Amino acid sequence: MHTKDLADSKAKESQVDVGDGVLPIVAIFQTASQMNYTGGVMLEYEINVETRCSACKKAWRYERGVMAALKDSGKENPEDKSGSWKNSSPR
Repeated sequence: MHTKDLADSKAKESQVDVGDGVLPIVAIFQTASQMNYTGGVMLEYEINVETRCSACKKAWRYERGVMAALKDSGKENPEDKSGSWKNSSPR
């Protein structure tokens, strides 16, 4: 699964840092968990080349926070025991 975020969901050129846009990131991660998704989660970051490293770390922390919040709230799929995508780290 590849992730990115947009300021305007109808304009692909409106990319912003993950968590700063309008895409339903939490719902996407929740649905992936409910579907027993066990693949990888790759961040697509194609903006602000000068600050790419810090921006990618910010987005990665946001996505990890979403996954932790879903786990803590019990809204992830309780049947999923693999945890493979939930325990991923940036590459």
